[in-house]
Amino acid sequence: MITSLAGYLLVLKWRGGNARYITKTDLDDIIPFQPGWVWVYLIPYLLGPVVIGFMRRTTFHWYISRGIAVVVVTLIIFMVVPTQTAQRPSNVPRMTWADGQAGSMTT
Repeated sequence: MITSLAGYLLVLKWRGGNARYITKTDLDDIIPFQPGWVWVYLIPYLLGPVVIGFMRRTTFHWYISRGIAVVVVTLIIFMVVPTQTAQRPSNVPRMTWADGQAGSMTT
């Protein structure tokens, strides 16, 4: 998991911030971004090692080999067709450091 994240960050640094496509759907306008829900995306990183620990050796090798293949394919796609998610406004105030005062709130 850490290796796939490192690969993504390496490709992101290599290709720079110039995305070829900015992705946005109508659903993005309907469902507001809520930073407090980020924990839902982190659950696989917590449960994954536990689930993998209960796998048989053959199942583990099958799972890991397919996972590596998926990561390699997605990184190649990301290199060839760089994308970026459109920024969406959040309903939650965020912290900024722009004015030099830690803790100022903006919306």
